[in-house]
Amino acid sequence: MYVMGCDLGLGNYKEASGHRGGVPEMRVWPACTVPVESLGISLYGGDDKSERRIEVGERMWAVGVSLDSGARGAEEMHAGYVGSAPWLAQLGYALRHKGRVDRLVLGLPVDEWSIPQNHELTKSSAAEAARLSGAHLAEVLVVPQPLGAYVDANVRKSGGLMKQRVLVVDPGRYTVDWTLFVKGKLQPDGSGSDRRGAVSRIVEGVQQHLWQDLRARVEEGRIREALDAGLTEIMVKGKQVECGDAIASITSRVVDEALVEIRRTLRIESDVDTVLLTGGGSKYYRVRLMEVFGEGLVQEVPEPVMANARGYWWYGAHAA
Repeated sequence: MYVMGCDLGLGNYKEASGHRGGVPEMRVWPACTVPVESLGISLYGGDDKSERRIEVGERMWAVGVSLDSGARGAEEMHAGYVGSAPWLAQLGYALRHKGRVDRLVLGLPVDEWSIPQNHELTKSSAAEAARLSGAHLAEVLVVPQPLGAYVDANVRKSGGLMKQRVLVVDPGRYTVDWTLFVKGKLQPDGSGSDRRGAVSRIVEGVQQHLWQDLRARVEEGRIREALDAGLTEIMVKGKQVECGDAIASITSRVVDEALVEIRRTLRIESDVDTVLLTGGGSKYYRVRLMEVFGEGLVQEVPEPVMANARGYWWYGAHAA
């Protein structure tokens, strides 16, 4: 059985794929996907034929465009991402040359996953992406996004989390998702999604700071590149501007807003045995989660950006 676990996030595309019983191959690239005509023109030989490209809706799309490429539309991600042309291009390109995929596992933000119609939309959109790529797709499983990290951590601990109350916190580009698992079962009342705690809110805050402080408009892609690299200096009008204090203050405010909602859904926040931290925004949440729940309870999963994709693959490879 050939299984693909795909985390089609709004920051990066992450994939774990391979045959059941083997070791999955991991792939990752930026989620930014734009029409080819939006790309810049190379001064060193014209078109770059190495770009990931696929045709969707009689239009050629470039997949995995760098955040700071300047391509028009690279930042246009939205709540209706599933089934959109960029989403189809991402998954379609990933499926290309796969031949047959026996089981594809895709995750949705917790609040979106709780709506049955979104399962059907995701499955039908995946079928369309397979058609575009020429791959045969036998089955699609749709799971709540943080399930991947939970399964991945549980495998690493040889099932040791199955008897615990485990809170998974997954800060992503446009939402922060959290899911409570009690003895291996998802608890809807202790789970949710919130836009207020997303990494994009930190980026927006830094963008506003630069405008208010320097009257400089800096595009989000440039700020995101700096934050993803762990930098506190941002290029503004040809000069590196130190933003460490502003980034720290904005991050603290954004994370605390999300924690208010997380703690509200848990009701009894002290009754948690393990807090698993995953996702591309995990570094922003680490310290504050330790302060709230206790340093000994918070565990950041290895390679948190890839954890959901790995867990999706494990889940798909062993699901009935």
